[in-house]
Amino acid sequence: MAFSGLHVSCARTGGDIDRDRISLLGPVTWSEAPADGVTSTNAAPGVKNGKGYPVFEIYSSTDAYFAYGVNPNADTGPRLFVPAATLIDVLVEPGDRFAWTAA
Repeated sequence: MAFSGLHVSCARTGGDIDRDRISLLGPVTWSEAPADGVTSTNAAPGVKNGKGYPVFEIYSSTDAYFAYGVNPNADTGPRLFVPAATLIDVLVEPGDRFAWTAA
């Protein structure tokens, strides 16, 4: 079956973002694919030992609007446009959640 909807994986950066050379993503902490208009149940983890900042990796099968924060609203809040079939990484704050809606 073909993928449909929007999927987000949450990981930490592979190292200290102040360094010149880092691995973008470390091990995946969680992943989630909620329905359009539903806020994620998971939240971004905290920073680990001053390193490993949380990242949302987003992939959508359709053009979508994506919002993140403590109370994200993809309809009326600040949001990103995510083109269909495009992988996007977003550096987020600990405790951030996400929501999306089809464009």
